[in-house]
Amino acid sequence: MVACAIHECELKGEKVWFTKLTEILENQASPATILKALRVLFDWGIVKGKYGETENGRPARLLYIAGEAQDLIKEIYNKFIINGTVNR
Repeated sequence: MVACAIHECELKGEKVWFTKLTEILENQASPATILKALRVLFDWGIVKGKYGETENGRPARLLYIAGEAQDLIKEIYNKFIINGTVNR
């Protein structure tokens, strides 16, 4: 779900960082759970980060889906996520 939320922001052309991600997923996961998921996604090379500015001009580590994983996350997103909710 974390990678799909990042992918959705990328589709909208929005930047995403940890605080924004926790706000997007606030009703679905705790910040600690999101952080654990991010650690795994970073370890697997699915999510990468680069330092840049948020939409408010503050410095942050911006998150994005790694090029090698984009097709996989896009497929998962299209199959299971519709309008920000899990499609069962």
